[in-house]
Amino acid sequence: FAEATTPGSCANSFTLTRTWTVTDDCGNSNTYTQNITVQDTTPPVINCPADLTLQCGDPSNDMQISDWLASATGSDNCGDVTITNLYRLNGGDITVAGNITTTDTSYSGSGTIVLDGDGDQVISANGGVGELHNFEVNKTSGDVTLQDSIQMSGDVTVAAGQVDATGATVEFQGNNSINAPGMQFGDVVFNASTVDVTGDLDIDGDVTITNLYRLNGGDITVAGNVTTTDTSYSGSGTIVLDGDGDQVISANGGVGELHNFEVNKTSGVVSVQDRIQVSGDLAVAAGELDARGATIEFQGNPEVSAVDARFGDVVVNASTVTLNGDLVVEGHLEVTSLYRLNGGTIYACLLYTS
Repeated sequence: FAEATTPGSCANSFTLTRTWTVTDDCGNSNTYTQNITVQDTTPPVINCPADLTLQCGDPSNDMQISDWLASATGSDNCGDVTITNLYRLNGGDITVAGNITTTDTSYSGSGTIVLDGDGDQVISANGGVGELHNFEVNKTSGDVTLQDSIQMSGDVTVAAGQVDATGATVEFQGNNSINAPGMQFGDVVFNASTVDVTGDLDIDGDVTITNLYRLNGGDITVAGNVTTTDTSYSGSGTIVLDGDGDQVISANGGVGELHNFEVNKTSGVVSVQDRIQVSGDLAVAAGELDARGATIEFQGNPEVSAVDARFGDVVVNASTVTLNGDLVVEGHLEVTSLYRLNGGTIYACLLYTS
């Protein structure tokens, strides 16, 4: 299709004319023109103060009048945005003062939806699943709340304002750049290629890693459980388990990668199940790590700082393993490939080498 944009009579209003063309193998073609009009039909709201009565000659009259005038407020809700079917959204910023409802699950493009309304705003998917490719929050007042299941395949930026996504499931797809200080997430699914995090990412729910090539950036703090079924991701990002209660790391009954991860808890136990591959750093800064019900396979060049952790079966299939302190293996220790073992001592009940 081809499309052209005609500006409207005021800011953020426009008409998008999209011409669709279909051609068969014999060269026959037909076209259809689709017009998408964005306009503001909601009048602004004014909040006037009550009538003011002044005493003639009162020296405070000027101040009272000034305060009275300043108490008048007005706001303009420029309307809501609904995305039902969209292939690509290109261009600059689309500033939105109202709510956003998205039920399309696969659009892309360079355009960014910016939430900048004066009051509270809601992003939802009408009770289901919806895509929000690039979006930014830049608000001086009011909060943004996410609901339902929202897919994010582009950039996520919180320039100013508060964002509460604890009541939603956010699925990162494609290649994401996330700069969201202060944004609180609920359940998060990583089904992406490369995810770059600026600063930290605060996840109050569960994390599921189904497909991931690289996770870069700072700490991804997780208060819930972690399920990973991807077996080969890497990157500088660290998943930190810091929930108040018990937490579980599992691979849904199979094998999963957890490249860099840390336990930093003041209460509760982190239990590990299934077969978990660790190719980066494993650290226990505070709290308990119980991996006796799992098989931990060290790959790549891991650095392990887990003196008080309890391991079951351990497989060493790595290049260089660096131990900060000793490692106690209460199950079987199998060494299939190892170039260098640095640091402390591994204590094992039964050793296999191949």
